[in-house]
Amino acid sequence: MDQSTNSLAPPNDSPDGPTNSPAASLYVPLSYADLKSSADARRDWLWQGYLLPGAVTLLTSLWKSGKSTLLSVLLSRLKTGGELGGLLVRAGRAVVVSEEPPDLWWDRGLNLTLDGHVQWFCKPFRGKPTTEQWLDLLAQIGRMHDRQPVDLLAIDSLANLASMRTENDAGEMLKAIAPLQGLTGQGVSVLINHHPRKGPVVAGQAARGSGALPGSVDILLEMHPVCRRNAKDRRRRLRAHSRYSATPANLVIEWTADGVDYRVLAPSGEPDFENGWPVLQALLENAEDVMTRRAILRAWPDSAAAPAKLTLWKWLSRALEEGQVLQGGEGTRKVPYHYCLPGMFEKWMAKFNADFMRRIERQVARADPPPAA
Repeated sequence: MDQSTNSLAPPNDSPDGPTNSPAASLYVPLSYADLKSSADARRDWLWQGYLLPGAVTLLTSLWKSGKSTLLSVLLSRLKTGGELGGLLVRAGRAVVVSEEPPDLWWDRGLNLTLDGHVQWFCKPFRGKPTTEQWLDLLAQIGRMHDRQPVDLLAIDSLANLASMRTENDAGEMLKAIAPLQGLTGQGVSVLINHHPRKGPVVAGQAARGSGALPGSVDILLEMHPVCRRNAKDRRRRLRAHSRYSATPANLVIEWTADGVDYRVLAPSGEPDFENGWPVLQALLENAEDVMTRRAILRAWPDSAAAPAKLTLWKWLSRALEEGQVLQGGEGTRKVPYHYCLPGMFEKWMAKFNADFMRRIERQVARADPPPAA
């Protein structure tokens, strides 16, 4: 076999050896030792397991299901660093390319810390951008990074902002996302928000459009509501497919009631006793009679994550053992167990007696009117 076709190096330009032409050093091979510095640089996660310098993360979720909310809380946490969903977040600067108008982001910032470390391009294009406009925007972000390092570029969402004419064409998709390598090559972490395809999907294949998109990114993140029946349920399940072992495969988080954080839940997504008991206790305190488990679940407020039937049974069993509730009934279909707080029978009896005396007083007043003047 000819030596020139069996070599990984560019062919010599002269019989005396390689020359100093640009082609002679265009491709630089790495030894195994050379790989370590690159690996060490990439281990400084921006959001542990999900956002890595030099990597692209694709977040797919139904529209209006919390992608921008999660992004806004993440941006707030970047101000000083800390934790989000039980995972470490490093402090950093961010640029957001958003399909939403400025006033929506302003409203989010009233409850979060978004000032000083985040910059936005809100609705940067009039209609669908051309390839040149898309490249110009990414180039401008690159110049911003040169002046002051950008740790995160968030694109929310890709389909409405990138220059591709159709999501289903692999060439169009690659032409839109390939220029991001110019930023990831400088250590920027990229988060792309995207919409799912219609109908049931296989895990890891939720992203709408060409498979070139999920095939080109480093971390696939799919977010689903834990309870689809309750639109006010704040729990979300994150399923991930990643090149990196540090990425959690399954994480359940809940947006806190104050809107400034996400707390991590058990893998089942069920709320724990410590968070569920105050809601259950309030229900029993305001009850006008004993309550069965079915009645408790029917009365559970929409503002709190409702437990599954088995979880509620465990909570009531624990509360019964600790003396926090009383149990009656036979546990049968016709006479199910019912529950109340200690002291409620006395409270109900006192209320009954007070109501009874008021009715007697009103009857006496009607039967014995005052004498006429």
